[in-house]
Amino acid sequence: MNGGTIPDRGYYGVYLENSNLKLGEVEEEFVFESRVGEAFFLGNSEWLIKTISQDRIIVGPIAAIKAKAPFWKGDIRYRDYSTSQKIGRFRRELSEHIDQGRAPKWLMDTGLVDENTATNLVAYFERQREHGQFLPTGTQLVAEWSVDSGGEPIFILHAPLGARVNGAWAVALAAAMEKHYHTRIQYSFDDDGVLIRLMETKAPPAMAPLFQLSPGEVEELLIQALPQSPVFAVHFRYNAARALLLPRSQPRRRIPLWQQRLRAADLLQAVRQYQDFPVIIETLRECLQDVFDLPSLKAVIAGLQRRRIRLHWIETPFPSPMAAGIWFKFVASNLYEPDQIRLPVQADNFHSDLWANIANQEKIPTLLTRGLIAKAERRWQHLETGFKAAGVEELFSLIEKLGPIAEAELHRRCQGDPSAWLSELQVTHRIVAARGAQKGSSSPLWAVDPALPASQASNQLVRIERYLQMRGPVTLTAMGEDLHLPPEALAPSLEHLQRQKKIVSGRLTVGVAEEQCCDRHNFMQLYRMAIANRRTVRTPADRVTFNCFLLQWHRIAQPGQSLRELMERYRGLRFPIRFLEREVLSTRFLNPDHPALNAKFAALESLIADGEVIVQAGRAQDGGRRFVEFRRRGDGHLLADPNTLLAAVPNSSVPGRTVFSFLQENGASYLRDIEMGTGLSHLDVQQALQELAELSLVSCENYASFLLVLQSPLKGFSDLPVRVENYPTGGQARRHPRPGRSAIRQAVQERFRLRDSRWFLTTSFAVMGHRLNKSERAVRQARLLLQRHGILVKEWFRREQGLLPWHPIFRELKRLEWQGEIRRGYFVAGLSGVQFALPEAVELLENLHRSPSSADHGPILLSTLDPALPYGGMVDWGLTDAEGNPLKVARSPSNHLALVDGHPALYGENFFSRLFIPADLPGETLISIAELVKNWLKLPSQLKPKDRLVIQQINGQAAVASQYTRHLIQAGFEKDVDVLVLWPSVA
Repeated sequence: MNGGTIPDRGYYGVYLENSNLKLGEVEEEFVFESRVGEAFFLGNSEWLIKTISQDRIIVGPIAAIKAKAPFWKGDIRYRDYSTSQKIGRFRRELSEHIDQGRAPKWLMDTGLVDENTATNLVAYFERQREHGQFLPTGTQLVAEWSVDSGGEPIFILHAPLGARVNGAWAVALAAAMEKHYHTRIQYSFDDDGVLIRLMETKAPPAMAPLFQLSPGEVEELLIQALPQSPVFAVHFRYNAARALLLPRSQPRRRIPLWQQRLRAADLLQAVRQYQDFPVIIETLRECLQDVFDLPSLKAVIAGLQRRRIRLHWIETPFPSPMAAGIWFKFVASNLYEPDQIRLPVQADNFHSDLWANIANQEKIPTLLTRGLIAKAERRWQHLETGFKAAGVEELFSLIEKLGPIAEAELHRRCQGDPSAWLSELQVTHRIVAARGAQKGSSSPLWAVDPALPASQASNQLVRIERYLQMRGPVTLTAMGEDLHLPPEALAPSLEHLQRQKKIVSGRLTVGVAEEQCCDRHNFMQLYRMAIANRRTVRTPADRVTFNCFLLQWHRIAQPGQSLRELMERYRGLRFPIRFLEREVLSTRFLNPDHPALNAKFAALESLIADGEVIVQAGRAQDGGRRFVEFRRRGDGHLLADPNTLLAAVPNSSVPGRTVFSFLQENGASYLRDIEMGTGLSHLDVQQALQELAELSLVSCENYASFLLVLQSPLKGFSDLPVRVENYPTGGQARRHPRPGRSAIRQAVQERFRLRDSRWFLTTSFAVMGHRLNKSERAVRQARLLLQRHGILVKEWFRREQGLLPWHPIFRELKRLEWQGEIRRGYFVAGLSGVQFALPEAVELLENLHRSPSSADHGPILLSTLDPALPYGGMVDWGLTDAEGNPLKVARSPSNHLALVDGHPALYGENFFSRLFIPADLPGETLISIAELVKNWLKLPSQLKPKDRLVIQQINGQAAVASQYTRHLIQAGFEKDVDVLVLWPSVA
């Protein structure tokens, strides 16, 4: 490189008029916004702008009152690591003196500061410690979770290590997150920390693993991410200018800075693929060593791993005082930033890579329609009004693309008579006429080059390629007729073009069974247009139509649905215990008093006993309620990571680890064998199985035994329910609690039942199946969500558990759309704009939109936790009270919603103890809903939620005082003081 060159940083020299005296420099941005005759400050004087030339401004002195100050964007001077270490030691010493109560005096004695400064500094440190618990120093860093003023989550790393270290660390952390979430991460850094803006997620992203990366991994991430950072672009421009790789178009004249930036960006784009390009290597060295401080960063990371540097995690309702500086910088850098799409580099070419995969498939999806192709061909062949030739040059361009072409065809493609234009082009020898190319025609064929005999292979290949470039998919028969060539003569040329990946072939058009060929570029345009057309929906469905769609998609009260189909749809969903049988099976099949429903219960237990369905359990966070979920055999890797499950084993109890080890060594085992093999008591084994079941580590082939262990209070006979008997002694009665005979008999029966139940680990291959990579999991989870909901939006995803983040699933949904398997559009009004749907779901929704109705115009009663009602959170239920006010509906297994033809008709809370009924609900409809409520008392005893149903309130008033009381009494309810009661005998 030429060491004597100095890169231009966009400065204009300021010169005094009538002399060559240079007064200073100002930046290009300030000069661009200044005009001749304006006054500005420079130094301690005011100057009047007389002339603005290509590379300087000429000024004269003036005594101005309202002179403006120049502005500039100078390079930031980052604090070095050694100075930051001294600041860290100062913070530690000051913190110790604060604890001792003599910090102000120590500051005034050693820091040479006045009393006000010392008091303010101590108060600042105390506020930080009070708000964030810890004070960041050189050996103690603080990782803070917080939210900004708009409620957006942010992550702040308080690290007074200097911007040379923090900047490199911020780039590496953002690169790691982009690699995981596939989206651009916004961050900022300064001498005292790093700020990262987090995305909207159900739970904070896992940041702790990012601080467990080794120094080598951080260095690799930094090297990969630096070429896409702004600091790399700036220093690449400097180095390219020093190397004389940015030539001046006009010697001895200044090139505007914005043009230099564009030229540097063009050069960087051209040489980016050559990692050994000298300027790229020098820029990387300069960024890693001169701008940032990679060795010091690696030392800090090594200190974290060796515990010489501690990292404390805190969560605050708003940013701590020491975050004010970096937060201000983040706001300032984004305040004037224009709208842009932020995607990581690997995602920039997503659609190009996706298109390449589609074009290379043996069987290309058939999405193109004849109307779409005809519309595009009219533009390509200049038959549309706006594409016809309007002059001699446009006619020459048309002949160059379509020639050889008959003169009659040229008349169709010109806005006027082309005869004069043809004569002019022929006189100037720019086109030639070849006669006799078409049998039986004396009309000349106009072309730019002399036409060669049609038998020559090179001319034939050119003719075929140019023919396809102006058309969409065509069959071999149509191509042969247009080019006057037999099909056997076309085959070698088409095979050659296929090998060069210039054309695609297959069944490309809807309704055309014959194989077609198409220019690869034209097919890409047509395919994009077809995808865009598939996204259009005539009229989005309203809420009522969508409710009807949900009821039919989930097959509510519809005959013909198999239990396997239902379990396939709801696999992986977390249900409260017995919710599936009580709420899902009873609404999908027949009434509870029908014998077929009991057969479905038995069929479910049979699927579990045969190992086709695996039932697993767990607990909600923070010791919440237990839940169960049903999975298909071999589907474990789809919904869980075995390493995550196994990580909970060391933290389990001693009996739990003992039973786990036994099952790991011996495989599926009966409970009596587990007792004998481990030497544990029956109660200890039962307790261990319950603990492992709640960790999703074990399951059982007997569904009843599994639920028995899961729900068992784990107590001995002395704690069983007792029967009270009186024994007279000395004229006084004493109460002796003794176990009732029925309770003892039941406990003995349960013990024998458990001893014959076989238990197994859910981490086995039979349960987990083949291991899936992240991409395979994402596409299978996307298909599962589509199968479950039919029409999928992000709000439905948020209700799921155990799935990957939304970003990889969304990526696979887009891939499925481009492959023609699913549709994307705005199908339902009121939901988020990005909606994906299966083709059969779109067809069902369109049919309901034309004639909305339920199956039999009768009411349907569902739990608000039912997967067929995916409302709540960001999507309202569309339910109002008797006065028309929006009604808050809680998702709970004890709350229910009645629908009639898609309209909400009744909402019941806590197993119908509180009812909310619209004012216009007909009495006959209420009686029909009450008949559905009676089904609760017909359920088997182990499923029955209540022995009787008691309505306490209706629309906020006593049940017996409601206008609907007489209808409920007519349906079988009875008055009991101020409540309405439905007894089992009535049901």
